[in-house]
Amino acid sequence: MSGKTNVYLSAEWSPDGKYIVASKGGFRGGLPTLWMYHADGGNGMSLYTAPANAAPGTAVQQAGAAFSADGKSIWYTQRTGAWNYNAQFPQYQIYVYNRDTGEREAQSSRYGSAVRPTLSPDGKWLVYGSRYEDKTGLRVRELATGDERWLAYPTQRDEMESRAPMDALPGMSFTPDSKELVASYANKIWRVAIDGSGQTEIPFRVQASLEAGPELAFKYPISDSTQFTVRQIRDAVPSPDGKQLAFVALEKLYVMDYPAGTPRRVSTLNSIESEPAWSPDGKSLAWVTWDDAAGGQIVRATLDVKKGWTTQTLTTSAGLYTDLAWSPAGDRIV
Repeated sequence: MSGKTNVYLSAEWSPDGKYIVASKGGFRGGLPTLWMYHADGGNGMSLYTAPANAAPGTAVQQAGAAFSADGKSIWYTQRTGAWNYNAQFPQYQIYVYNRDTGEREAQSSRYGSAVRPTLSPDGKWLVYGSRYEDKTGLRVRELATGDERWLAYPTQRDEMESRAPMDALPGMSFTPDSKELVASYANKIWRVAIDGSGQTEIPFRVQASLEAGPELAFKYPISDSTQFTVRQIRDAVPSPDGKQLAFVALEKLYVMDYPAGTPRRVSTLNSIESEPAWSPDGKSLAWVTWDDAAGGQIVRATLDVKKGWTTQTLTTSAGLYTDLAWSPAGDRIV
């Protein structure tokens, strides 16, 4: 199977070796769902048909197909919709697909979700990944009784809150005797005993030749002199008559005669100053302040030819103030 506009993930052989089930989706957009392909090739067959008149936003994403030991059913994980920022849990749950009847039935309802179902060859065990608090682990279920417990916790971070283009967790597999699970986490490969007696690292080495380019080291001189050139000017606002310019540099408010005057601080406040706004007559400036401990205020400064700028805090309660605008008469500030 191939496709320039498709993605494939979580391929799995059927027990008789004649078929492969994988999730197929569009490279950009289309959510992956289960497809079955013959081992000799072909176009494959979709195992999922969206309900007629499905409501917007109810499309599903399916991954992690796993055959039952007898090959009569396919276990997989599914969620509604694609990834989203600040995802709300649960995201995924496990379902089982009956190959004879086409019926589907949910097999989990965990708040921490359930991903990458993995079945033992003897048909006795199900292992899957789930989130508990801020960590991901592996849970094991005895299929005959439904009893569950943590098999390994924590393991590695899952991909539930992303598009999961390579599934939400790496693949796992049972040993032929169904007594151990082979899984990867913490940068190692492990044999995990299903009876809960522990885990054993499977050592491995990789011999590889990796080309690396020359080291790039750029030396940028940083001056610590008492004076320097400010590289960023913000919130520049000309006065109504165009003769002065108010602006913010290094989080402080300055005014200068435009265009070639010397910048002068308007206040002596220690807080962050921003968003200056001139009064209609050009005699006053208003701006907002911010202090991480005390919050923000609205401040006004009035220019006196002899005394210079006189500042006054207008607000009496701290808050986050933005986007100041004077009334045409200059007697109110919104």
